[in-house]
Amino acid sequence: GGLWDGEVNVNGKFEVKGEEEDEYASIEDYSKLSVSWAELGSWVAKNPIEKEEQFETGAQIYIEGLTNLQTGTANKHVTCEIGYSTTDTDPSNESWTWTSCHWNGQWDNNHYYQGKTPAISTSGTYYYTFRFRIDEGAYAYAGTSGLWNGTTSTFKTFEVKGEEEEDDGIDYSKLSVTWANLQWDGENISVGEKFNAGSKVFISGLTNLAEPATSGNKHVTCEIGYSATDPNPSGAGWTWTTCPWNSDWGNEYYYQGFTPAVSEAGTYYYTFRYRIDNGAYVYAGTDGLWNGANSVCGTFQVTR
Repeated sequence: GGLWDGEVNVNGKFEVKGEEEDEYASIEDYSKLSVSWAELGSWVAKNPIEKEEQFETGAQIYIEGLTNLQTGTANKHVTCEIGYSTTDTDPSNESWTWTSCHWNGQWDNNHYYQGKTPAISTSGTYYYTFRFRIDEGAYAYAGTSGLWNGTTSTFKTFEVKGEEEEDDGIDYSKLSVTWANLQWDGENISVGEKFNAGSKVFISGLTNLAEPATSGNKHVTCEIGYSATDPNPSGAGWTWTTCPWNSDWGNEYYYQGFTPAVSEAGTYYYTFRYRIDNGAYVYAGTDGLWNGANSVCGTFQVTR
């Protein structure tokens, strides 16, 4: 080490590989490849973010005959972009903002990409996903459970804080959801319609404050979910969507919302789930928190 002397201390060097050394040289025709799986990752750098900050997260992708070659390198034929929107709409429409993101690493047979949105100047809730394509092919979109389909595999969300949101003096890490109940449900529905229901939640030190709330609390997440097969709401067969705050009911908060449109006739289980910040979900039942015995999920019917 030390100053260059041309003998002991010399220049370093690096190598630029030629085409014949391409780790993907075995792929003869990229037009025959397709994105068969892509999923949003669980890691996020920060959520919520402040105004003028960037939201950062990642996603995995699987392409048979490419990602499973285990090369451990990016492929120039694959494009990845992270996108966000203020509305829960088809990601192919013009309400979405997209920006390129970079290859991060090889995860088993998948490739992992990570990226940031542009800086966001308006507070609120934003939906996000990643999109991938091979060369100039059609985009495929990542969801919460494989490729996005708008029902069982959806977007995720992040929050941008407003300047008016000041520290309320509450240590949210010490709060917990100790009670949640199925409160109200609408009529049964027909195929293609959305089911409407409501739920109440109690969080000591928040929902029972002396001053009634006039809006929801950004630290509390509520989602309404349904399943055709699984009475246990922590199972994999559930479809979840964000449910809005409705009102302050005494010592509880009341939430009411719709499921996504249901496309098949039958009997469905439904409930609500809550969590504080990034804590574990708890589930509402017919008599307090869901326990699978005397406090269970509600049901609704979908007819043709």
